Amino acid sequence: MLKRFFLCVLLPLLLVAPGIADAEQPDFPLFFVEQANITIDGSADDWPLALPCFLASDSQIRNGARKTPQDFSAVLRLFFDANNAYLFADFADVTPLNNPFAGNDIYKGDALEIYFGFHREDEATAFGAEDVQFGLGLSGKGVESWVWTNGQKLDGQEEMKIAPKEGGYALEARIPLTQFTPTALKSGDPVWFDFAADNNDGGADRATQLVWNGDGTGWQSPAVWRKGRLTSDEQPFKAAYIFAPNQFFTTQFHQVYVWFDGKPWQGDVNIGEKTMTTDEQGKFDYTPEQKGQQTISAEIGGNVVAVNINVESKKREKIIMLPVHPIKVNQWGYLPEEQKRVVLTVDPNVPLASTAFSVVAMQGGKSVFDGTLEGPTLDEITGDTIYAGDFSALTAPGKYKISVDGFEKSYPFTIADDAHRGLFYATMRSFFLQRCGVEIKDSSSKVAHPACHLNDGVLKQDESVKRDVTGGWHDAGDYGKYIPTAGVTVAQLLALYELNPQKFAAFVLDLPESGDALPDMLNEVKFELDWMLKMQDNDGGVFHKVNTQNFPGGVMPEADTLTRFIYEKGTTDTAIFVGGMAIAARVFAGVDAAYGETLKQAAVNAGAFLLAQKELLWPSNDNTGAYKSENADDELFWAYAELWQLTGEQQYLDAALPLFETLAPIFAKKRPVFGWENTTTFGLYALYLAEKTPADVKERVRGLLLADADATVATIQNSGYRMSLVIGEFAWGSNKTACAKGMQLVLTSNYVEKKAEYEHAARTQLDYILGVNPLSKSFLTGLGADRVRYPHHRVFEGSGVVVPGLLSGGPNNNAEDGAYPGGLQAKGYVDSAKSYASNEYAIDYNAPFVFLSGYFMK
Repeated sequence: MLKRFFLCVLLPLLLVAPGIADAEQPDFPLFFVEQANITIDGSADDWPLALPCFLASDSQIRNGARKTPQDFSAVLRLFFDANNAYLFADFADVTPLNNPFAGNDIYKGDALEIYFGFHREDEATAFGAEDVQFGLGLSGKGVESWVWTNGQKLDGQEEMKIAPKEGGYALEARIPLTQFTPTALKSGDPVWFDFAADNNDGGADRATQLVWNGDGTGWQSPAVWRKGRLTSDEQPFKAAYIFAPNQFFTTQFHQVYVWFDGKPWQGDVNIGEKTMTTDEQGKFDYTPEQKGQQTISAEIGGNVVAVNINVESKKREKIIMLPVHPIKVNQWGYLPEEQKRVVLTVDPNVPLASTAFSVVAMQGGKSVFDGTLEGPTLDEITGDTIYAGDFSALTAPGKYKISVDGFEKSYPFTIADDAHRGLFYATMRSFFLQRCGVEIKDSSSKVAHPACHLNDGVLKQDESVKRDVTGGWHDAGDYGKYIPTAGVTVAQLLALYELNPQKFAAFVLDLPESGDALPDMLNEVKFELDWMLKMQDNDGGVFHKVNTQNFPGGVMPEADTLTRFIYEKGTTDTAIFVGGMAIAARVFAGVDAAYGETLKQAAVNAGAFLLAQKELLWPSNDNTGAYKSENADDELFWAYAELWQLTGEQQYLDAALPLFETLAPIFAKKRPVFGWENTTTFGLYALYLAEKTPADVKERVRGLLLADADATVATIQNSGYRMSLVIGEFAWGSNKTACAKGMQLVLTSNYVEKKAEYEHAARTQLDYILGVNPLSKSFLTGLGADRVRYPHHRVFEGSGVVVPGLLSGGPNNNAEDGAYPGGLQAKGYVDSAKSYASNEYAIDYNAPFVFLSGYFMK
């Protein structure tokens, strides 16, 4: 946690400036009265003294953007009585009261997010029992509440009033605290708090988020909230204050407010050699021109009040990324016999001196291959002007770079028979480093932590009931464990194993189990399957996830000690469980018959649960994400198709075929990619491969899969970078989508019709991930010259150690985290730990990449 400025306090409580809370900062005074007597009518005329919290400066924008400072800002006031919090918020908003959203999504519209922590003196890095995040969605219809920490609305006892006004609106609210803390408040109590104001300008998501005190991560960690202190003494509220944002950036707009005797103060304020005059609201605007330490001071009531600020460069965070390299190659390597392609991106306004390129040996620097670049062509997705060259004829093992006149040489790459073995080893072994419930002490990666989450977990719907759901893999950059991603991940890994069991039988992953009767790859998958079995209830239904109510901060897994809940059973969760278990039963039947039978019975029991359900089951969420698809048709189709292939029982075909009729035209039109979001493709493979599937159905499935593969190949061949993605697919997990398209090409080639063009196109997706992309970025940790160095991953945040072999989500046009600009399509990515939208890992991201690297390795 960084301290952005220092306070210079000349008299007790003479100076307060909002900032990230720490031990040196005085507690923010919050007025307290035993029992308040005010009317909630949208006016603050009957309010007691309360210091304002200003959300107005550019440096407080944590998500999105605003066209001008006048478009959106807010001023908030807060006080308490024994059992209630009172809020008054004054919004300036040129597009007021836009919020058609409900529940967990209310932050996407005009909303106020509120963070409270009660009855603790010390800073906390994770949510405790009396820490809460809730929101008020604000629209012309009124106020819609949501408590993200428990996944439900406020208890209905609150009073709220919106008062529209010219240029915006006001909100007054009384929030009973008994739903958050069992103990009444009293003068002297600490209260940790923060606010975020969300603005929607008519779009499908919020346009701007302003945060008063924290850095935008307060929904994950209370460490960035401000510590307040309840007091019934009016004197602190009449003292002199300079209210400044906790960060200043050159060339950005900031507002500074001066307060005295409980109201705005007008007068001269000095900043270095400059003199500014506050207006009737006690404010002045300030846009620093130079970075460095500066002092804001004023003489108020016979005393000098001063605050030191630190002005930083205009970039809110230091984003450490290597420049985009004009010469793009696979930064890991190629097999000698593989197709090899280099892409050169050029400025269309600068003539290319020569189209000649050469491959230069790293040792000795001599050219070993000369070729000619073809082009220029325009890449439609990016607008880039590119040339491309083929050096497939170079087969000699070695380490090389590409050289083009007038450009820096490319990143290095290898040609070798074992080129892909390192890729498969690192990415498959990353699942071991994600294990939960066991000690990890890995000498090669330096990843180390004690056994974690040994108390998983208690039922969400009945906290008196505990189940043992320890084990499994941490799902992503957080420590949750989710059935949807687990099911599709094991399915893809085992689909790879099924294609060539002999290849993986002796492949060593250096696991604790290495050397036992099972192949290492199956040992690692079994670790996740064992956890999945624990998630199945006695009636066959499967619980959705295991996690805390809120994401932990950037801590190691053993420090994530809050209660972990087992969320309700779900239809799609149970169906995805069936799909993964059925494939696992087939695979393990040949290596461990008893375990294979256990998996088969689990799949059958879950199938029986699904067949018996009359209504769809959707689990609750809280604030740790939900893998919820649009409907359950595709998951149920996959489940029944897999059970049909596994057992040959007619009831499963009877259940699958009506769903096939529904999904077939959708698949033909939209061509969904396999993943937890849509499982149709694996259902089609299962239906096609089942021995007794009617011939006419098989022929229709064949047509769908071949048409999908042909369309994917056409997309790849029409892309200058050989990307399989199209506009609309550069979203959350785009790298997963690219790899899954390659995986489907491989499966279709192996199971439907063997075509070299399918496999060549699939192989290009490895190149895309490893550097032949518009950013010349290897999207993996530990692999490639310009690899991911700052993943959104709590082990990295907690220890500084990067877990190797993790695939980041990749380019995301929507930039939901605000860590980079939106609208960049294939270039919407930043290598930053703050970017959960583009730089977080997940087990289901890695799965299709592992599939491709394992399939193409020798």
